[in-house]
Amino acid sequence: MLRLHIQGVPIHPALVHFPVALWSLAAAAQAAALVFDHAGLWAMGYWLVLLGVIFGALAAATGVLEFADRRRFPRHSPAFHMAFAHMRWMAAAWNCFAIELALVQAQPPSSTIGAIALGLSLTGFACMTWGAHQAGRLVHSPQGLHATYQDHHGH
Repeated sequence: MLRLHIQGVPIHPALVHFPVALWSLAAAAQAAALVFDHAGLWAMGYWLVLLGVIFGALAAATGVLEFADRRRFPRHSPAFHMAFAHMRWMAAAWNCFAIELALVQAQPPSSTIGAIALGLSLTGFACMTWGAHQAGRLVHSPQGLHATYQDHHGH
């Protein structure tokens, strides 16, 4: 069984907070940059997106490795489907932000590219929010990981 921990702390749940915080701040900074025509806010948003994409890739890699553990995620179990839904939504969020990075730079873009970038950022934020909801269901619902743990440990 592959358990990714550092001193007893699971790595995936520890990492996921970084892209969530970074992308949330990025969306707010970019929206404010476009509303107030503020180049510094745009640059800040760009770097927040970039860091979020990096941390998102690390979080995704550790999540996929944990998902590969079929004792925790038996195929066709509710936990498997919840985890897979979480992964799909978070991958969609990551792709929105990665595409945005490919379109823009740290300098404020034209109004058209800026609007597209903000649209990608807000879409990524919505996907991330729904993906986080799916993770919450996985961890806290009676059919999620708790049920899988009980099935395998007889509690």
